Amino acid sequence: QAEIVLSGSQSVVSSGTVDTWLAVMLDRESTDIEIRLEGDHGGSIRAHSLVLRHASPVLRAALSLPMQEQQSRVIKVSDVTQPSLKYLLTLMYVGRCDEEPAAEAQLEAADLAHRWQSRHIVDYLDGALAMRFQEDSFDAGEDNDFHKIALLNQALEAAELKQLSRLRSAILQLLSGNRDLKARLRQVASFHALRCLSPAPKRRRH
Repeated sequence: QAEIVLSGSQSVVSSGTVDTWLAVMLDRESTDIEIRLEGDHGGSIRAHSLVLRHASPVLRAALSLPMQEQQSRVIKVSDVTQPSLKYLLTLMYVGRCDEEPAAEAQLEAADLAHRWQSRHIVDYLDGALAMRFQEDSFDAGEDNDFHKIALLNQALEAAELKQLSRLRSAILQLLSGNRDLKARLRQVASFHALRCLSPAPKRRRH
């Protein structure tokens, strides 16, 4: 069987193993948990508590202790769309995704993975987003300047709040070669995005 090297890892997993876990993820008959989207997005996705418990210490606690989620078998999440949640679950089950979604979906998934304390998923997304914001990839994928600025602001804020060091470095490298883009970003940047853009203060010598 063909072998697949997972991104950001030295592990080698056979394609048969990947197919097996994809089949598990899609096996609705064996699911025992509903992840329900709240707010404007709505909808729900079925999943397996065994996988969720081992992918996230937050979900392990929620599904093990006498909490509402354990009793109702429903996990409620907000501020995430269904495609982003599906993407995150794919990473939890399989550890990779053949077709990476748009940067906005990756950022949403990183936010939820961070809330769920799925450190290995956050690390994966840090690397995947860093590749997305490399100069060639970013310029080729984004031709709307307004969208560029909004996306950079969102990504820098995520990098600051979630300590995504590779993403932060990639964006700062991108902006170092485009002073005009950096200047326009500064005009609308959020507090946390500005913190990323500002150089670290020098320590005084005693």
